[in-house]
Amino acid sequence: LIETALADACDGVAADALGCLVALAGTALLSRVSMLGTDVAGGDPARPKSGRRRRGLLRSVCPLLRSPSGLVRGRAVSFVLACWSVLDDADAAVSVALLAPSLRYRPVDRASPDELEACLREPEEDACAMDDFVDPVRLPSD
Repeated sequence: LIETALADACDGVAADALGCLVALAGTALLSRVSMLGTDVAGGDPARPKSGRRRRGLLRSVCPLLRSPSGLVRGRAVSFVLACWSVLDDADAAVSVALLAPSLRYRPVDRASPDELEACLREPEEDACAMDDFVDPVRLPSD
């Protein structure tokens, strides 16, 4: 459900989902595989192979680092930093490669929020601006 909320067109929903992920990552309740994905982190040897591949939450959050919403972008940065706080140095370095599409340059190891935000590419235009929605009560006149 949280990954679905990350893709929601409403900034508030995506920001709330990111807030949940920050809390989970900050308390080390997300697995390495959940954060990085099965293609990067491999499978969990304690669990039987289900054949299901996980994309990884860092990949799902990557586009949100370029959100035009400051709230969403800030929470996405907080999530990345929370992941880095529980991942070892090698996994944190790999996660930077996952975030490359949203980065102008490589951040310093264990960057601060300001340092990470400085590394980000410019925000993308909002694909669904409020002007695009039609008010169901007041339909446009011909």
